[in-house]
Amino acid sequence: MATVSLEYFKTIAKTVPISYYAKRAISLTVSDKESSSFYNPFKDAITLSYKAMAHMFDKMEDDSPEIEEIIRTVIYHEVSHALITPKDLMGMHCKYTLWKNAMNIIEDERIETVFRNFYLNTNFRKSIVLLNNYTGGGPDNAFNAFYYVIRFKYGKKELVYKGNKLIKKWLRMNKGTGYYETQQYQDDTWDLVIDCAKDWYENNNLDILLAENPDYESLDESTKRVIVEKVLIKENPEGGASSFSIGGEGEGDGSTSSASGDP
Repeated sequence: MATVSLEYFKTIAKTVPISYYAKRAISLTVSDKESSSFYNPFKDAITLSYKAMAHMFDKMEDDSPEIEEIIRTVIYHEVSHALITPKDLMGMHCKYTLWKNAMNIIEDERIETVFRNFYLNTNFRKSIVLLNNYTGGGPDNAFNAFYYVIRFKYGKKELVYKGNKLIKKWLRMNKGTGYYETQQYQDDTWDLVIDCAKDWYENNNLDILLAENPDYESLDESTKRVIVEKVLIKENPEGGASSFSIGGEGEGDGSTSSASGDP
């Protein structure tokens, strides 16, 4: 188990050439109090959470080069948000907190797809596995079914394919993308959330749908989706749980972040 002190963490963070990639000076603060790392677009500032990342070093040796690689990767994840995430991504069109959380999840995957080979000494795939303590297996609830499809490519082939197609469709979005395009991205994402939730409920907890409407199985598809959405929101009033979710100081102000914990 690697011992990574706060000071050592800060020392490594200071070596990351953020301005080289961003072409501007972006503020970076390392915090031992924040529960998540996040980028605040209004302050053009990154806050890196020492607390959120501490468990990632448990399976590493003290002299492991992976320590620096993981710290750099999480920093560059936030830098990527600073470079190309549309400012209105968490806009009012996303009427549920859960919807905003879903946007952060798919945006994490989109930016990491765009910048996968852009930065030196980073590994986005490895970081998402370590951050989640992921050792395999499937999701334990309907919202996490979406998370697994997007972040782990785990789920029905048609859902994983739809997720990959969605990322590809919106790959070229950037900070200057307009409101209406961003709104379509939000709508496409929410449609996939409902697809994943519907599949999970029907295969793992059909009773909860039948409790909402005893005639569920005989209803048309559009009505079923309305019921699935209603149940999903009821089950996740606070926005659901995911390892890359809206959080920290920037919650509610458009910040995008990387939080710790299992999905």
